[in-house]
Amino acid sequence: MTQFWSPVASAFSSSPCSSNARLRAAVRHRLQQQGEEPGFKSGDLIVDLVRRHVTVKGVEVKLSPKEYELLRLLVMHAGEVLTHQHIMREVWGGATDVQYLRIYVRQLRQKIEADPERPQLIQTEAGVGYRLRRDDQPQAPAMAHRLSRALLPRSRPLRPRLRRRLRGRQLPAPA
Repeated sequence: MTQFWSPVASAFSSSPCSSNARLRAAVRHRLQQQGEEPGFKSGDLIVDLVRRHVTVKGVEVKLSPKEYELLRLLVMHAGEVLTHQHIMREVWGGATDVQYLRIYVRQLRQKIEADPERPQLIQTEAGVGYRLRRDDQPQAPAMAHRLSRALLPRSRPLRPRLRRRLRGRQLPAPA
């Protein structure tokens, strides 16, 4: 991130008059050269990468620097699954405990999701990483829907070896 900002910032640091507007224009131009959009919208979430503004339902959301870096990375790769290792390398600069990432994702969800317990914007890809949903992507099914399959009784009979082993054994009475 520093190599992105330093050439732009040094070019405009000599004249304080309207340097903010020129800096924003240079950043917007640089983002467009890199193929990135200067803004992102998904549902009620709007992220302005040039001004570093995040709004949800028209209300500005205050993010810590790490939360913003995490959201910026997800926005830059919206719709793609980012692995835990990739996110940690980009946001923290190297290997760190995955638990830090989970904590920051939870904090970010608390701030930008309508229902953080059933996230629709930042989706978890179990065992892999996270994905930021774009407007043109379908919403993830609720977690209860995903788990319902595991809670249903088995539709096929037990394997023959297991059935033979259990035959004749008394099951303990329910408490």
